[in-house]
Order: sequence, then C-alpha cells, then structure tokens
Amino acid sequence: MTYDDLIAAIPSTLMAQNRTLAEPDELQRVVRRAEDEIIERIDHDAFRARLDGHIVDPANHVIDLSQEARRVLEVRALQLVIPDGVYPLERREVERLNALYFGGSMGMPRYYAEDDDPLLLRIFPRPDTTYSVNVSANIEPERLAPAVQQSVLTRTYPRLLEMMALKHGAHFMRNMGDEQRYGALADAALMEANAQLARRRRDETGVTSAQTANRVG
Repeated sequence: MTYDDLIAAIPSTLMAQNRTLAEPDELQRVVRRAEDEIIERIDHDAFRARLDGHIVDPANHVIDLSQEARRVLEVRALQLVIPDGVYPLERREVERLNALYFGGSMGMPRYYAEDDDPLLLRIFPRPDTTYSVNVSANIEPERLAPAVQQSVLTRTYPRLLEMMALKHGAHFMRNMGDEQRYGALADAALMEANAQLARRRRDETGVTSAQTANRVG
C-alpha cells in the first residue's frame, strides 16, 4: 500500500467521491488522524529504530533526544562505541549516579540515566575523552504525504491503517454505522498487531505473554 492507494481507497470505499471528503486536504487530515490514533494505541515496539553517532565528551555528557527530526517515544538502550566494538551502557536512577560520581570523576562511560526530561540522557562517569553513542529507541514513524508514499504503517500494518482511516473518514461524514463498522475492524487489526509484537518480545526475552502485554493501550 502507498499513500496514493490509501487516498484513493477512502472515498471510493465510503462512496464519497463527490463529497467534501474527496478533497485532498481533508483526505490528508483523515490519514493524519488515523496515524495519530495508531501511534497512541499500538505497542511502540512497532517503531524500533537506531540513532547512531551521538557524541559525548568531557565538556558534554548529556544526550538530548528531544531535538530529533521524528519524536522519540521511548529509549530502549544505549551502546558506547569503542575501538573493540560496542559496549552496552546500563541504566540507573539519576540520583544514585549523582551520588556515586559526586566528585566528578571521569572515565569510560558505563551508565546512563534519564534527567528531568526522559529524553535528556546523562552519561556516567563523565567521559574522559570523546565517544560516540548509539541509541536504540522507539521512534514515531514518518508521516505519510504525497512526497512520502510509504512508512512502517503501510509496509507492516496496511490493513490496520486502512481500517483506521476508513473509521475516521466515516466520522468526518457523520456516518455512525460505517464509523462503528470500520472502528471494530480497526480494533481487531490493532489487537492482532499488538499480539504479534508481544510474541516477538516474548521470543526475544523468554518471558511470558502476560509479562509482555502492551503498555500503551
């Protein structure tokens, strides 16, 4: 599925070719509302990505992810790049690390902690030289538009996206019957997507489905 496919399918399926919904601007708003709801409700493990090449050094031991081009939803892990490969940094509470490194000692980083903002990551101990850090995170997918024909939603969850877009298109048209119908189909596709993501996490970690239940709705 592409953005153009979705834009064509919505008015055709809802029999709204000659109504306001067929306008490109309104169709794009419908797609955006569908994306927003999916991002809010799906397990964010669907959006795994890597942000490589963040630099820390003796003068700066904070990684600010709030300025990324696409919104970072959750941080999964940090890896320090060293000559022999990569070294995983362990996550700890910032208060504990502040107390542990109260004297401002420097060395090869071993830990990280969330600062006041969860997207501000403080590295401990303060780096003794310049290091590159790779960040594994769940990142909001690129939004569909005429110039962006595909995203993780079109490639991996096309039925979920289509049903959610039809639900929001029907809502715009004030067609309660179709809104309920496509809403139920979207909910079913969402449940299946979240179940698949929970199974993937279970297979990776060896924990049970109950322990890997979707945490975001």
